[in-house]
Amino acid sequence: MSRIKTTLLADFAVASLAVSGFWYADYPTLRTDAAWVQNQLGIQRETSASTERYLTEPVEEGEIRRIVTATGTLNAIVNVEIGSQLSGQIADVLVDFNDDVKRGQPLARLDQRSFKASVEQARAEVALAEASFASAKAEFQRTQKLRSQQAASVVQLEDASTKLATAEAELRKRKALLQLAEIDLDRTVIRSPINGVIVGRKVNEGETLATSLEAKTLFIVAGDLR
Repeated sequence: MSRIKTTLLADFAVASLAVSGFWYADYPTLRTDAAWVQNQLGIQRETSASTERYLTEPVEEGEIRRIVTATGTLNAIVNVEIGSQLSGQIADVLVDFNDDVKRGQPLARLDQRSFKASVEQARAEVALAEASFASAKAEFQRTQKLRSQQAASVVQLEDASTKLATAEAELRKRKALLQLAEIDLDRTVIRSPINGVIVGRKVNEGETLATSLEAKTLFIVAGDLR
């Protein structure tokens, strides 16, 4: 009963003050807000926990991103300028701007006819050198046998040994020249050294390259555009 009386008295006081009004601080403003009046009188009204409401949201996993705004020219992390080590005429251009390329992929091809002929010539010279070496080896072995039977002189044996060494050296030389010719033939195909995107193309079919006069850039490959 005492609690009911207290609540009624508080409500009565609030209503009376709300009607009559309060002057707020030193400003000539009439306050008729019931909540403000309650606060001034130190009156606390009971609230029920059941009336409280909460907004909820499911937990989600996502990316935290930082955005940088800047002005300027965008450059790829890696730019590779690709040229030719050989002189010759461009027979084929196999890629164009914005093409995705893989490491080792052909980009262009030089006219290969003269390079293939050089390889064939080097192979023929290797065959001749092999035949000469085989002959010199057989002569040395025969002279060595004759010398063991006292049928050949020391000079003859030394001469046969010299011919064998010369033939062996010539054979190694011809094999090396063949290898160089094959390397040049392989270099007639211009390949991408990295994975990337073609961002520059400075060559056309039929164009002649003179690498001894100018080291020209044929393609530019951007390695990473992220």
